[in-house]
Amino acid sequence: MKKPLTTNKTFNSTSVQLGFQGDGATRFIEKADYYLLINHQKSAYNKTFSINVGIIYKELLSTHPSAQQLNGAFNVKNPTTVIHVDFRLDDFPGASQNLQETFDSLVKQHDLESSANVLMDNLKKLLSFMQETMHAIT
Repeated sequence: MKKPLTTNKTFNSTSVQLGFQGDGATRFIEKADYYLLINHQKSAYNKTFSINVGIIYKELLSTHPSAQQLNGAFNVKNPTTVIHVDFRLDDFPGASQNLQETFDSLVKQHDLESSANVLMDNLKKLLSFMQETMHAIT
């Protein structure tokens, strides 16, 4: 019997398809000058979730973090490395309008397939935004 999809499985599958590495609730992509992290944060009150985004600039680090350290960067009680910039996926300039409300509604409807499509679309927008922004800076 096939196990039902969960928001965590949806996050994992979508992030891996886009090239994010790591495991668990936090995934990352290493670029030449920075690490881009995404984090699946489940609600403590219901089945909804948020996606946190973090940027770690390599030039501000004294050593390069391991995959394990990057995976623990969003750990509130004991972060394993410093995130230089963090925000919610729905807060970046290219995010779909009412993104968080869309995720919440789809999860409540148990429509994880559409949720995965919305997540994929917005993570692609994030990757494009980061590429354009970092290219403009250099």
